[in-house]
Amino acid sequence: INGDLNNSGTFTMENGATLLHNGTLTSGAGSVYNVKQDITGAGSSTPTGRFWYVGSPVSQASSAVFFASSLANVAKKRDEAGNAWVSLNSGSAENLDVGRGYYIQAVPSSSTLNFTGGAINNGTITTPNLTSAGTSFTGFNLVSNPYPSYIDWTAVTKTNVGTTMWYRTHDGSGMNFGTVNGSGVGTTIGATTVTKYIPPMQSFW
Repeated sequence: INGDLNNSGTFTMENGATLLHNGTLTSGAGSVYNVKQDITGAGSSTPTGRFWYVGSPVSQASSAVFFASSLANVAKKRDEAGNAWVSLNSGSAENLDVGRGYYIQAVPSSSTLNFTGGAINNGTITTPNLTSAGTSFTGFNLVSNPYPSYIDWTAVTKTNVGTTMWYRTHDGSGMNFGTVNGSGVGTTIGATTVTKYIPPMQSFW
């Protein structure tokens, strides 16, 4: 969309939709923004125990989105300095940090995440508070594409970070990493060659 976009009611993007907006986003009183993402259940999909790396495409979203379908769902964020996963509590909601990556398992069945917030992320977004203090896997932070559109890794401004991004996924026989370097050249995971175009809401290292 080129030009201004005004939401005076409820703006919902269904699973699989993308939005590239070049213009000003304005909101009327009581306006709501929803962006949906389907995830496969950990107990009903291959590989067994499947999990997802995602991030919020809207501002002011709540971690309650991860537990809306089931309180048994598992959600975590990564603490690089402590080299640990920090579990999110279904009974204690917190705001999701725009640009941070989250780990989510839908237990036991598939689920639709419905990110609801103040506005769809747009314009320049900086991912703050990245650390490089850990004693193991030093400097590996889980971050995300904060937009409901693809982004080009070669066009991302990288300040005080490495130029290579890492995907973790299943290669058909086990978990593995694929990389994309600063020039946009990707490696192959199983039968898939990863590209410089990071999908909406996709988290990476």
